[in-house]
Parts: sequence; structure tokens; C-alpha cells
Amino acid sequence: DTGLDLHVPNDAQEASQDPFTYVVVAVTTLPHFKNTRKHKRADVVQFAVKRTHKEFSQLCDELCTSDPSLSLPELPKRSKRQPLAQRTECMSRIVMYIAKEPQLCVADPTIRFLGFNPAKVKR
Repeated sequence: DTGLDLHVPNDAQEASQDPFTYVVVAVTTLPHFKNTRKHKRADVVQFAVKRTHKEFSQLCDELCTSDPSLSLPELPKRSKRQPLAQRTECMSRIVMYIAKEPQLCVADPTIRFLGFNPAKVKR
């Protein structure tokens, strides 16, 4: 257990927006994602961020650049022909894979993707 769970729920996309955004839900006990003034060490924190296909692509590229041996689940093509539920499931597989890997869940690209500044997080 890495202390971080990530997923993209099927019912939480914003399909009417352009660009389309996926909602990434995080549940964590990691200090990287806690406000030291608000949260105790043992607190479980839940938050959500909205991310576009481009932001998922950037995350995958940055993680694979830092570790070329990394084999992330395949990013779906940016196409409206593929059913939304299928694309959402692909995005969820990617973030769940990242959350299960101790080095990836606290990597700078992941921290940025989740809306935090890596230089300011408590490690």
C-alpha cells in the first residue's frame, strides 16, 4: 500500500466542456498532499482535480522520460469515436497504476498533475 489511491470515476466527466476534462479523485494518507495546518499525520485526505487528455499525456511522457523502462498502461487516442466510458476507463487504469508504484506516486510529475508544487510538498 503506497498511501495513495487514484481513480477516474465514469460518472464525473465534464463532456460539455472543450477541451473535455476528466475528474481524477485522490484519497491519500501521504504527507505530500496534506496541509500541515489543517491535517494530522494520520488523516485521510480526499480531493479531486480536473485534467485534460493533454495533461494525462504530459504526465505519461514525463514519467516515461525519467524512467525509460517504465511501461504505463496505454493512453487512449484523443478521439470522440472511442466511447467515453472506454476512454475514462483507460485514464483510470493509468492513474491506478501510478498510485500502486511507490516511486511514481510521489514523483514530481505526479505531484504536479495532482495540483501541488513539488518544491513545496512535505516529504
